[in-house]
Amino acid sequence: MGIEARTGQYEFSPDPDLDNILSVWARKVGLQISCSGLGTVVSYDPATQEASVTYDFLKVNKVTAQLPGGIDPNEINAVAPAAPKLLTGVPVFPAGGSGDGVSYLTFPILPGSTGVLIVLDRSRDTWMSRTAPIPVDPIKSAIHSLSDAIFFPGVTTKLHRITPPTSLVAAVLEAPLIKIGANAVSNVVKAELLDALDAFANAVPVPNDGGAAIQTAFKVLYQALRPMLATTKAAVE
Repeated sequence: MGIEARTGQYEFSPDPDLDNILSVWARKVGLQISCSGLGTVVSYDPATQEASVTYDFLKVNKVTAQLPGGIDPNEINAVAPAAPKLLTGVPVFPAGGSGDGVSYLTFPILPGSTGVLIVLDRSRDTWMSRTAPIPVDPIKSAIHSLSDAIFFPGVTTKLHRITPPTSLVAAVLEAPLIKIGANAVSNVVKAELLDALDAFANAVPVPNDGGAAIQTAFKVLYQALRPMLATTKAAVE
């Protein structure tokens, strides 16, 4: 596969006309513009929510010297992929929030996690450092620079698909451990179940009935609440 079909620059024809010259120039300009790509996490700092991410679209260069892999520079359109580009200090946005640092959703970002790299039109530095929610002057002249990328984890390869969902109509949150609230330590118990247990605990014993009155009090409330236990959405504080 020649360089024309890869991520390198087009070649001039032996006798280039204006269309060929413009095509090569347009290709050269386009290769300097970064808008989005795919990446893989190398490391992640949960304190800063920044990661080191490899940009997984490899640049392809024209071969100018004999390479250890046996690529001959005299071969027509001989090309070789460059090494992956490592981006550092990339902001990671695992989920949305209110922007106040109080309401948020997080999940583990581990080395090997893959996702989408979005390259911003202008420098992100001033905006990321601002102390008030106002528009800012980018100050830096960089445009579409890989140094201004942000990362959204979640896109995976065919070999790393998630387990197919059991429901196609419900949103599913799945993990070995799920915490509701940053300091959560206890399991969630539905209020309706607590009401049923309260009925059992507070039932008044009747002498010599073998506990029938207690069972009846519990059974009446439990049967009334049971449908709610199965269908009502839980509220967690």
